[in-house]
Amino acid sequence: MKRVEAPNVVAILPGRDPKLRDEYVVFSAHWDHFGIGAPDKKGDTIYNGALDNATGVASVLEIARVLSSLPAPEKPRRSILFLITTAEEQGLLGSEWYSQHPVAPIGKTATDINLDSMNILGPTRDFVPLGAERSSLKAVVEAIARERGLRISPDPRPEQGSF
Repeated sequence: MKRVEAPNVVAILPGRDPKLRDEYVVFSAHWDHFGIGAPDKKGDTIYNGALDNATGVASVLEIARVLSSLPAPEKPRRSILFLITTAEEQGLLGSEWYSQHPVAPIGKTATDINLDSMNILGPTRDFVPLGAERSSLKAVVEAIARERGLRISPDPRPEQGSF
């Protein structure tokens, strides 16, 4: 086993509402991938991670850019914590480390919206919000889907326990 140090990356956008500023909405993704290994059928030894999960990292960065660019009266009421974890592919190690050493108190975290393997195929009419049905965000996700004319599809692999 090879031992390496690989940091999580965290940034906070303070909320505008003094009563809610100490509560956090987390947007997270992971920045690692498998790297180099056994060649595939074409002889390629690089395990490309553009989909899993450069797309999630790019999404979190874009959300950070957009939210931080808003005029002060339109900025989020709660603080936003942007969390890019490491070693997800090796067993969620960066997420586990963060849960044991949180930047913001876990009890003050309203939700974590984790972005992994985003759609790269173009416009879609449906999506799968993994875990929404097992959280208080289900109604919010359903309302936004209706507003945008999208259909919510069920988890195609519920036996994996993704949440």
